[in-house]
Amino acid sequence: MEDISENHFINVLNDKNEFALFIFTPMCGTCKLAERMLNITLQMKVNKTVYKSNINYLPQLTKTYEITSVPCLLLFKNRILVKKEYSMTSVDYLYHLLK
Repeated sequence: MEDISENHFINVLNDKNEFALFIFTPMCGTCKLAERMLNITLQMKVNKTVYKSNINYLPQLTKTYEITSVPCLLLFKNRILVKKEYSMTSVDYLYHLLK
């Protein structure tokens, strides 16, 4: 997962048809577990590119997409947010979500 800034996110939104953004905070234990599961999922060759970013550096994005907690996985298709996922329960669940 590539770490991106809020400015880079805008470029990705304009350039990519489908992608996901994993939002976390560094001190969150649940975020670390979700990131570990996402990394395992990405090794299974899912179809989407996944980026990550620290919510502390995303003030406008947090407001725009009404992110209420972390970890959060945002799924985009054709510049539109199609799914906002807060519960990343298993690698299998993430695989089917990203496939």
